Amino acid sequence: MKLASKKVIENVILLFLLAIFLLFYVITKNANLLIVLNIIIVLLIVAKAKCSYFSVKTLILNYILSPIFFQFNYGKSYGILNANYITLHYTEIAMIMLVYNLITYLLIINTDILKKEKEMLNFKTNTSNLFAIICSIIAIIFSIIALPYLPFQNFDEVTRFGALLPGRAWNHLAIIALIFAYPKLKDSNVVKIAYAFTIFWFLSHYERVDIVGLILLIAILLLVNKIDKISIKKIIIYSFIALCILIILLKIGEVRMNHGTHINIIEKIFLQNTASDIGYVFNSSIDYAMNNEKLLGKTYYTYLVEAIPMLETNERVELILQRMYNSPGGSYLFSEPIMNFGILGVFVFVLLECIIFSWILNKQNEFKFYIYCFFIATVFRSCWYGLNYLETGLLYFIPLMYFMKHIIQRNSK
Repeated sequence: MKLASKKVIENVILLFLLAIFLLFYVITKNANLLIVLNIIIVLLIVAKAKCSYFSVKTLILNYILSPIFFQFNYGKSYGILNANYITLHYTEIAMIMLVYNLITYLLIINTDILKKEKEMLNFKTNTSNLFAIICSIIAIIFSIIALPYLPFQNFDEVTRFGALLPGRAWNHLAIIALIFAYPKLKDSNVVKIAYAFTIFWFLSHYERVDIVGLILLIAILLLVNKIDKISIKKIIIYSFIALCILIILLKIGEVRMNHGTHINIIEKIFLQNTASDIGYVFNSSIDYAMNNEKLLGKTYYTYLVEAIPMLETNERVELILQRMYNSPGGSYLFSEPIMNFGILGVFVFVLLECIIFSWILNKQNEFKFYIYCFFIATVFRSCWYGLNYLETGLLYFIPLMYFMKHIIQRNSK
């Protein structure tokens, strides 16, 4: 009864907030009210989900609202968004984000998905020391293959994407190997060395996104059972550590963009470079949907083409936006559905995503555990760069590592 009453109260509060803010928006036509409403729902999601994939993903997706807000209200952001080449579809962006945030919050307050997620994150895998060591070696080798030059060298696009072997998925293989080795992280010095080396190697080559995702995964796995029991003192310590990591990552970004290391931390938190660029990408995709014929699913066939190793197509959403809007790269999570089917596409996409994650978290097993960890570790890539960045890992690397694990452990016995 208490649980049912709590759900009713949470739903009533949500409906009340929606009614008040939407009423004032209809009266005033002030789109900032929609941004405020989104922020409130995001805070409710974080308060409810806490240490969860859903809270992290919600924060990452909504982070682009910060530079968009400043660009719309003060004409200041960063890069191509700041250049104001196309109309800023401020209201449409706020509405689309409201669709996602509402569905996510309704999902977590009306289902047991958070309980199932906690069970998944606590899933115990049977990992041998031998397999963990092999994974550690794989992570180190493929980190070097992905970034085959000395740390802290002068950065340019040639060295950034010039892997030692053909292909651009070596970084994912390194991260997946570390995910498979994680169960032995506390007990094995070799695994600790592999984690330390990979994190150092990527950051010293000015590559942040994979490592931020890996750190997020480790934090969630370590804190999922402790978040409700953490003292104020530890919260302060963890917050200070997180702030230091953020400053380091911001400085790495400035060095990569050849802007030096002197930065305004407060300004960069609200107007982060990549978030501003992805804000422009999202705005461009909305502009495309409003001024061109819908693609009606044409871009989705690219997943079939690029599922074949070494094949690529120029019909990806990312490349269409680069050709038509000179976008800086990447594809916001909702860019593809809105360019194909408009706002209805976003609604259907979010519902399908909820169904998929509900299936993954239902009836936990070892294979699903690795897949879910991969989703967490790649949350920045999926949200800001497009789902195609996950394809190789899901189709090939995780099944291959899973098969290799059982072969090695069966024979070692």
